[in-house]
Parts: sequence; structure tokens; C-alpha cells
Amino acid sequence: PLDLSSKKTVLSGVMGGIGSFSEEAALQYVKQHQIEQFELQYPISAENVLKALDQGVVDVGIFPIENSIGGLVDESIQAASQYTFDIQEIFEFNVIQCLHVLPGVKKEEITRVMSHPQALRQCKGYLANNFPKAEFIEASDTAEGARVLSQSPEERHLAVIAPMRAGEIYHLETLEQGIQDQKINYTRFIAAKK
Repeated sequence: PLDLSSKKTVLSGVMGGIGSFSEEAALQYVKQHQIEQFELQYPISAENVLKALDQGVVDVGIFPIENSIGGLVDESIQAASQYTFDIQEIFEFNVIQCLHVLPGVKKEEITRVMSHPQALRQCKGYLANNFPKAEFIEASDTAEGARVLSQSPEERHLAVIAPMRAGEIYHLETLEQGIQDQKINYTRFIAAKK
């Protein structure tokens, strides 16, 4: 376990924004380790998480490394090769992908779908069956896609794939839950320390 007994608050850097799967994984991690005083920081990218860890800005970095459907998280692999860190723990988090839209938008109005490349890969079959002619837009993070959509009331033809919590935080309407191609969809996360 992470030995931070001398610190009052554990600072955790997560790859993703508020409402992301990485945030949920970080919350699971601190709960499992009974860390009561913690603060989450959101460097968004794996590189920025590891840079913050390297510079001592955060005590632990949480980022995804592999998904049971989408495979390796390329961004994390590239970032991990550039920094020296210790693996505190590798743990799994169950990922349930949801399709969100602006309130009142119907499924048949959707012509574009935005999400992180991993989420798009995890839902490839669903997207091919439901939106065969849609344009797919890559976002830096699932929650970031939800945030962008929530601030774009004119985007009535855009849907985002993101966690249920992101839809709630950003006041979006959830059209469908569990749209990943395989119902069992785990992502392995690394909890890294210096």
C-alpha cells in the first residue's frame, strides 16, 4: 500500500476530467485503500499525470493501461515509456459506456458521435449497427466530450459516449446504457508513485 502516513491529504492525478472513468477508478482506489483525505487533480492526459508525479505535484497517478475490448491504451503506453515510476498497484474497473445527447434530442437525429478513441473502439459494433453513416470524432477524454456537448446547445446532431456520471454532471440526456460491444468490459488502471 501507498505509504503516505506523513501526509494529511493524498493528491491523486487522474487521466481524464471530472466525470471520467479515470476519476471513478481513482475514487474506487482511495476507497479500497481507506484513504479518507484526498484531493483529485485532473491533468487529463497520461503524459501530464506522469509529469505531475515526476515533479512531485501529485502523490499517486491513476491512468488506464488496457481495456478488455479496446486493447492497450496507446497514449498511456507512450507516456509510460517516457517516465520512471513505480507501479503501486494494477487494478480493474468495470466500464459501462453510455450514449448521451442534449435534452430532447432523438436517436434518429444523430449524425455525429464523439468520444475518446478507446470508447469508440469499445462500441464499434454498436456504432456500426446504429449509426452506420455517422461521423466519428475523437475527444481527449470521454468526460471532456460530454462537457463540450453540454456547452454547445446548437449541436443537436451530436451524441457522446461517456460514463453515466458524466451525463449527470453535464446535464445531458442518456439515450442508452451499456452500449459497449461486450457486456463484460474491464479497464486495467495503474496507480503509479514516484
